[in-house]
Amino acid sequence: MTDLARGRRGRFLTMATVLGMLAALLVTLPTVNAEADGPVTVETDAGVILLSTGPNDNDNWIRYYEDPQVPGSGESFDGVNPTPTAHQVIDVSRKCNVTTNGLVLTISNSGGTRGTGIGMVSNGLGTRTKNNCSTQQGRINASHSLTFALGAYFDTTPDISIDLFEVDIEGKFGADLFWTTDASETGTVDLENSSDNGPDSGVGDNDIAVADPNDPFRSITFSPSGGEVAIEGGGDGAITGGAERTAFEVNQTLLKLVSSKTFDGEITCQDSVEIKDGAVPGVLGLVTMHAMNFDSSGWSVELCPKKPYDDELTANSLHFLPELVGTFARYTIQITLDDQPVASDGLGLITTLGMTYDAAGGTPTTPLQACQAQPLSTDAFWTQPAPVQNGGVNLLPTGETACYYGLTLTPTGVGSATEVWDIYFEDDPGFSWR
Repeated sequence: MTDLARGRRGRFLTMATVLGMLAALLVTLPTVNAEADGPVTVETDAGVILLSTGPNDNDNWIRYYEDPQVPGSGESFDGVNPTPTAHQVIDVSRKCNVTTNGLVLTISNSGGTRGTGIGMVSNGLGTRTKNNCSTQQGRINASHSLTFALGAYFDTTPDISIDLFEVDIEGKFGADLFWTTDASETGTVDLENSSDNGPDSGVGDNDIAVADPNDPFRSITFSPSGGEVAIEGGGDGAITGGAERTAFEVNQTLLKLVSSKTFDGEITCQDSVEIKDGAVPGVLGLVTMHAMNFDSSGWSVELCPKKPYDDELTANSLHFLPELVGTFARYTIQITLDDQPVASDGLGLITTLGMTYDAAGGTPTTPLQACQAQPLSTDAFWTQPAPVQNGGVNLLPTGETACYYGLTLTPTGVGSATEVWDIYFEDDPGFSWR
């Protein structure tokens, strides 16, 4: 079970006082199959990072685009996405020494002469061995390396990592590109254009080194197994190689980001999940998803992507929080509470039977109201346009996102009983019954 207080919207439901004995309103639910519970990791796109290098000062930058638009083949993001989510300048001194603030990416090196740092020569990043602008100061060989890691902008989003890379490489002396991630994964990319052995031999002779490691990572280190390479960012012009590139097809070095979140399970239409915990006996929740609207085409009982959720059960609360951006779903939940105390006001009115909830996830103070009609088990009912109707009657009371349609009270002893609540709810925000 997980802590659900992480900023997602929610609904809370709690045992509270209501007036009067609630009549039993039982219906038969459709037969469903239990969806396997257990940790489920969901990856979603989290944008791209571009590294640009070039002959002019304004060519040298690192940018994060949280929601990039795919430009045409070979185009720069300049003008296509004029406002990056985060921008980092790469400063190059007159002696070709590189400094940058590490907001989007940090760049570090190994194997160079102490105190000389990272250099940029002819658009290429490398490890410096001298304090000048000779060709070697913009390259790395097998005894050098350059490491790129997510910068300070991502310190508060540990779920974001790098999924794949497309690196602009100038290769020399038959070089290849060896890489290793902080997820302990390694690989080598063969280069098509690394046979010459002198300075930058001309425009358009670089490679795009493409790799999609199995596990996302937060930092990656590059070094050739042999020869020399310069890591560049589009300053060499048109790129060849890299047949398995993403749809962006930019000349700059590109890092594609993903957000990875682990949930307690997943559910889809006509499946049910049980919420229970051996440490909390006598409480059971059975959640069933009946229909989904995920592409604005209307409600469906079949076209239902798996929807991840978190759940938690404590001594006095039961939580179920679905999450999938851009989807809406319709559910029922049956909550069974064993051995609940029963008390009355002496006039036949039970004063210990009731529930409250809060649609925004705050303190539960709103009494849960009775549904204005009964949910039906037919597909035609679940696929009706919102609000769900039955014979022209709205199922949900005005302004509500949940209602109960069934309640039974079965005595289990003197002053105690088992309560079974049948509740309908809809929409995407997470909720908690308490």
